[in-house]
Amino acid sequence: MAVKKKNSASTIVNRKARFDYELGDDLVVGNRFKGSIEKGAMPPLHRYFGNPFLSWVGRTLFKCPLGDFHCGLRGFNAEKMRKLDLRAPGMEYASEMIVKAVLNGYRLSEVPIVLSRDGRSHSSHLNTWRDGWRHLKLLISLKVSHRKQ
Repeated sequence: MAVKKKNSASTIVNRKARFDYELGDDLVVGNRFKGSIEKGAMPPLHRYFGNPFLSWVGRTLFKCPLGDFHCGLRGFNAEKMRKLDLRAPGMEYASEMIVKAVLNGYRLSEVPIVLSRDGRSHSSHLNTWRDGWRHLKLLISLKVSHRKQ
């Protein structure tokens, strides 16, 4: 484990996430929009349209309190996550985890995080329209299948 500066933002976020988890939250998710996003760390289309829109759809369809469905920073109760029977094959796994946790009455919370530019020498593997469509289809299919139950 890397040593962090005593008062760095990541140390504070880690303490908050650990505190939420120790209080009994089953899923703690980072929120880049309540924290900050460094210039160039997220494409404008994703920052201002894609992620906010898909997160809004998820919040609306499932009455979910989380603001950033696609943040990869998560802490969770592994035993409870295994019970969700997560099946999504790709990036939409992130949405499936949140939706099924909500549908099963799990305790959720979020922590503000800082999204920094990554150091990759290649472009992102994200395919904006294909991946966004897959997330939207999953959210709709989970809503339809939940109504049938």
